[in-house]
Amino acid sequence: MGYKRNSRVETKKERGILKALNVAKKKSAELRAVDKLPETVPSGALLCRRLVEARAGDRCRIIGCMSEPKLRRRLIELGFCVGQEVEVLSISPLKNSFLVVVRGSVVAIRKSVASKLEVHTL
Repeated sequence: MGYKRNSRVETKKERGILKALNVAKKKSAELRAVDKLPETVPSGALLCRRLVEARAGDRCRIIGCMSEPKLRRRLIELGFCVGQEVEVLSISPLKNSFLVVVRGSVVAIRKSVASKLEVHTL
């Protein structure tokens, strides 16, 4: 059994896919809005950047996580809490994964996850 929409019959599966695409579009628009930084930064302001921009050997403090709730919860379980100090041990040759020390544990994270963590270099 299908539903009529725009003079064509669409199945429940197609309707679910369209709904998921609309949700994904809204989320990506929200993330793009968050990524915009001001042109000028007042003196003395805390400059933040993404963990993906850090180099091997850098020590950073986590100041935020811009991800969906499921991933944020998983990161907190791994020890990536706001205010926590992390150290980048190494970066893969293709720069698609990072080896990070957090709370004394060595954790490997993907570039996509590292790009959602806001940090301040110490």
